[in-house]
Amino acid sequence: MGLDGIPIGTRPQQHRRFRFDLRYRALLGCSRRQLQDQLAAGFPFLPPGCRLVLDRVASERVLSNLRQCLPARRPQLLEEMRALAAEGTIGPASSLAEWLEALAMDPADFYGIRGVSFTALRRELGWLGAAPHPEEERLSRAIAAGLLHLDDPDRLRSTAACLAAAAPPDPEALGERERRQWAMLFAQLLGTGRHWLPLGEALALLWGLGPWREELRQLLVLLADRADHRLHPLPWAQPVPLRVHGRYSRAEVLAAFAAVDDRGAPPQPPRRSPLG
Repeated sequence: MGLDGIPIGTRPQQHRRFRFDLRYRALLGCSRRQLQDQLAAGFPFLPPGCRLVLDRVASERVLSNLRQCLPARRPQLLEEMRALAAEGTIGPASSLAEWLEALAMDPADFYGIRGVSFTALRRELGWLGAAPHPEEERLSRAIAAGLLHLDDPDRLRSTAACLAAAAPPDPEALGERERRQWAMLFAQLLGTGRHWLPLGEALALLWGLGPWREELRQLLVLLADRADHRLHPLPWAQPVPLRVHGRYSRAEVLAAFAAVDDRGAPPQPPRRSPLG
């Protein structure tokens, strides 16, 4: 029996854009992620004497609707963030992980929305007074394009710990493995073309970004916590920060093997002589 007394099996089909999440979240007072968990468990946290029963088909339809109604554009996401803030679910001190939990979104869902970043949305919600850095938007786009595949928890956590420091590391004091590890990160953030910077300049740029660097730190910790398979060290004693079964881009692999020129950029293929 449905909430309005109509047997589930005889209920007419709902429009595919009907917001089941809003109906059930208003009823249960929970986030989309909590709603998904309760739905999968058969609503175990209802008050005494209350029951909410959905058959298998109805549960699958509601879950499908929850996935389909994820915000797909920045205005939609911002509207939902304001609603969550008004409910007290999130606030100025909430972390990126807490945002994603409340939204029931994965990092790929969140950063896949054009113009979205944790830092930019905090600023628009009035929770961040710092003006945006000129490079902030471009680097936020680089997150979606180049960081979300990272799955080495040791590398992610060590980089995140460094990002928490007040000042950048001195490139001259870094070991060879650490230098290559930073080079791998900047290969994804800055690319290997005209935006590439030598390591010292790239570190100075990152530490000049302030709040965005904190967003990056939180994201790396989140990705480390979500790593779901075991990695193994390479079977040699070279300072190459790669691990067996890890996921890497071509640019990261080149940086890991120090296959770069004296500016820190990957070497360009030789130009063909006009004489052949």
